[in-house]
Amino acid sequence: MADIAAAVHLTPSHAMTVFRRTVGVTLGQYVTMCRVAEAQRLLLTTSLRVTEIAEAAGFGSLSSFYEHVSEACGMTPREYRRQRR
Repeated sequence: MADIAAAVHLTPSHAMTVFRRTVGVTLGQYVTMCRVAEAQRLLLTTSLRVTEIAEAAGFGSLSSFYEHVSEACGMTPREYRRQRR
């Protein structure tokens, strides 16, 4: 957030407020949404292993990957891949 705030000449606190007001979610939530979207794309378009997809999508741990993808999709990453292909 500090880099974003500096780029737009705002304090980090104000930049976070403006971001949330404009986008409707916090920066952290937005980044997670982007990571989940990338994971979904990779699950459907590649034959990478689930662990490789978690890393490629930027998740710090496999448990975090499973938690966020399962919450967003209503199923585990493996189930998502199997049902959508």
